[in-house]
Amino acid sequence: MGVVTLPPQSVISISNAIGDLCTFRELGDLMQICYGTSVAITGVSFAEQPRRKVARDCVDWAQKCGILTNFVAIVLHAKNDNTAFRDLVTQLIPDALTAPPSVASQVGTVVSGLDSLAAYLAKDEVRKKAGISKQRLAEIGQRINLLAAYKGLHDSLHHIQINHTRILLQAVASMDNPISYETVQVYISQVRATVIAIRTQIARPGADEILAGLDLSWVDDLESSSQRCQEGLEADRPGPVLIAIRQIASISDSQSVQLNKGIFDAATKLPLPELASALVEIGAADTGLLAALDEAIVALGALQRSLMSRIATHNRLQKVEQNLSILASCLDDPGVLIVDEIAALWPETRAMLLNLAVLGLERADLTVDAEDCDKIDACLQDVEIAQRDTAFNLKSAPAIRALQRSFSGFQKNASAQFFALDSRLKADFDSVFQISDRLRSILGAVP
Repeated sequence: MGVVTLPPQSVISISNAIGDLCTFRELGDLMQICYGTSVAITGVSFAEQPRRKVARDCVDWAQKCGILTNFVAIVLHAKNDNTAFRDLVTQLIPDALTAPPSVASQVGTVVSGLDSLAAYLAKDEVRKKAGISKQRLAEIGQRINLLAAYKGLHDSLHHIQINHTRILLQAVASMDNPISYETVQVYISQVRATVIAIRTQIARPGADEILAGLDLSWVDDLESSSQRCQEGLEADRPGPVLIAIRQIASISDSQSVQLNKGIFDAATKLPLPELASALVEIGAADTGLLAALDEAIVALGALQRSLMSRIATHNRLQKVEQNLSILASCLDDPGVLIVDEIAALWPETRAMLLNLAVLGLERADLTVDAEDCDKIDACLQDVEIAQRDTAFNLKSAPAIRALQRSFSGFQKNASAQFFALDSRLKADFDSVFQISDRLRSILGAVP
């Protein structure tokens, strides 16, 4: 997909259409999704200006950055029910209907370019150029491998995270029941297998260099807790087993959070632009090679933007998840200020969710929409009306129960949407690891 430059009248048309659809805050969100959190709308436009002028500033910014197609695509995704805007985009920027392209396709293009480089290493001049960049390429591969290491550790821990700790603890309390005993034994066997898998990962050649500075003492703690649990089971002593399970749950939960942060920190620092620059320098050794690398170099830029967009989307949906948990706690034991409490957070959460709902997701993954949000609004309005009645019984009012039921289903579906995006993004990271694999083989052939 090439860089799009629109004629002046088309710029006016697309800007006005976006301004009619999006508020200042919405455009700020969409800019960051498109380009990453390093950009702020306050550095591009002003909230006091008319919405069409704000949109024009954003369109001009996107053209200058060479990402207009992606920016328009993201607006289109966020306002996917507006037929008139879709028709305008179809006429002016048809590529935006399918942008951003899939990460897997971009990775495939990069890998193909690296395969071409491997083939050209038979030429002395190319091999010499690659030798000059060997250290640089090795560092790039290592930084990609850091993401792979974080993800591998996180995935291993995921197998032993306890979604229903209470049920497992209840099984310990009734270990005289063969089924309960087996339930605990199966779980501890999973924990011990996970410890072995993690130790295998961190013992791989070069892993100590990649993971330098990462505190892995929790692996020893996990192993000792699993050993304590196994000994307690064999001695038929529930006390040590209960303590061990609580320790395992605490370790896996806390480390999963830390490793997840590490994953996204490493992903945002992927050295894809540096790899593109290195390929340009190596390609200068042979015109045929440079031509063969051209698409890969362009794909690296597109891949960087796509990943940054999806990571920003993921992080904002995670914020929505946190807000929904807070709102749910307000409904667990509703007080007299229930409407005021929810009104302080729900509008912001609603807007964030609808802005981000479809970005990076397949249509089958879309589980909430404006109609679902409207149901919550209607229930809130019913509660507000009911509260005006002096005979209103807050604890048992049908309006409260209806709001709780509606919100519970909404939260469940919104969580499913978040986890769908999270799963797809982790799959994107798996695709990226192919690049470091190719770099490793190239480095092996360079003196």
